[in-house]
Amino acid sequence: MSESPSPPSSFDPLSQSAPPTPVPPPPPAAPTAYPGGASVPAPAPAPEPLAYPGGAHATPPAPTASTGTVPPAPDPLTGPLAKIPVPALLWAQVVGGVMVAISTFLPWATWSVSASFLGQTHSESGSANGWSDEAGQSISNGGLSFVVLILGLAIAALALVTVLKIKLPFQVPPVAARYAPAGAALLVFLMAFFKWISVLGDVSDLKDQVSAGLGGLGVLAGLSASVHSGVGIWFLVLFALVTLAGAGLPVVAKFIKPKAA
Repeated sequence: MSESPSPPSSFDPLSQSAPPTPVPPPPPAAPTAYPGGASVPAPAPAPEPLAYPGGAHATPPAPTASTGTVPPAPDPLTGPLAKIPVPALLWAQVVGGVMVAISTFLPWATWSVSASFLGQTHSESGSANGWSDEAGQSISNGGLSFVVLILGLAIAALALVTVLKIKLPFQVPPVAARYAPAGAALLVFLMAFFKWISVLGDVSDLKDQVSAGLGGLGVLAGLSASVHSGVGIWFLVLFALVTLAGAGLPVVAKFIKPKAA
């Protein structure tokens, strides 16, 4: 009789360790849906806003344009002066103020002396302006010329800035812009007018002195002299009047009531 096979030995689960079970990787994070229907990754966090004076957290202020104001222009003329445009008045102040300043350097009086002796002629001439006087007379006046120069240029500068609409870093009060040029122009005109009268008197006195000094001997010796008022003093008065008209008409027009229709 054949021998039956021996049964297999029983398996002891504790005798051997079971193989490790692999751990599945974590699922990827679902993308975040944002308005518009597209799923995009979450944006980076915004930086914390800065603190500004006042204690409030706010975004930085947007840069603003450069600050500045244009000096107010004179009001349009009314009544019989309504046909004169405002820019024409401003340009009159510009030209008049500049020419007033230049006039202080032009001759206010001129003179010449010539002598003929033994067929030879000798001559000498000189002039005086607002700053120097070669004859030692009282024609020149540095203090008056300085004031006229500063006021004339100031009037011209303000009018030029106004007519070209140039912004200034400061604000010119409307009252000052309206009345200051007129007051300064009136002062310049009065100073120029009285100086013009004074220069004409000085020239006349200088003529009398030259004539008395020459006498009959001067005629025999061939001496001659001439003294004249210069172009500078005439320009001073003329352009002071132009400046006064440009700055003063807007002020005068406020007191002229238009005729009722």
